[in-house]
Amino acid sequence: MPRWATVAGHGLWFYYHEEHHLPHVAVRGEHRATVRLQDGEILAGSLPANVHRAVRRFLAEHREEAFTAWLATQRRERPDSLS
Repeated sequence: MPRWATVAGHGLWFYYHEEHHLPHVAVRGEHRATVRLQDGEILAGSLPANVHRAVRRFLAEHREEAFTAWLATQRRERPDSLS
């Protein structure tokens, strides 16, 4: 699965094989977290405050694209990358 975007040195990924009960993105880099698309809240893992703020800001600016990418993974399709 290709990286969807890069924010603050961390890749944002959508995975086909995960159970997708809530729309979310995987943030992977030096730190790891699962972040809800709706509001940028961390569902699992942890991020430093500056990285979390950057991810939340990015998701707010690209909310429609993020939900489109998440829906593509629900259909087992490859989402368009912003990177």
